[in-house]
Amino acid sequence: MEKVVLERIKIEPMTEGDLPEIMEIEIDSFPTPWSENSFLYELKYKDVASLMVARHDRQLLGYVCYWIIFREIHIMNLAVHKAFRTQGIGETLIRTVLKEARDKGGERATLEVRASNLPAISLYQKLGFTRTAIRHNYYDVPREDALVMWLYDLSRIE
Repeated sequence: MEKVVLERIKIEPMTEGDLPEIMEIEIDSFPTPWSENSFLYELKYKDVASLMVARHDRQLLGYVCYWIIFREIHIMNLAVHKAFRTQGIGETLIRTVLKEARDKGGERATLEVRASNLPAISLYQKLGFTRTAIRHNYYDVPREDALVMWLYDLSRIE
């Protein structure tokens, strides 16, 4: 596993040119990955959707897709390349997105996460998200519940 220097990670908008690398990470990360067309739709729906990537030099490390609707941010998709997980990249992406949303008037954030995804749940709790509900059988493959988590005060994000 390669080690990255977090201070050298650049968070920038996703482009269509990123999609081949995004799709590799997406397919490797999720049992039911988004399609390339799903990402293209999100890229074109810029009045609500935002998509960001994390890079170290030229290497695409991960990405996050989120919506800002009124004063709420909904984190739709987050993934980090398997060779770079557990190095703080996901946290860097989420913190950047939450700060950006706060600076645009966002007050709170929500997301759904597989009940079995303990590393992600731990990350979200570290950032101040709390579990507020369960969506039973939310995921199809494998069939699994989703935890609904909320962060009610974006002003706490540093």
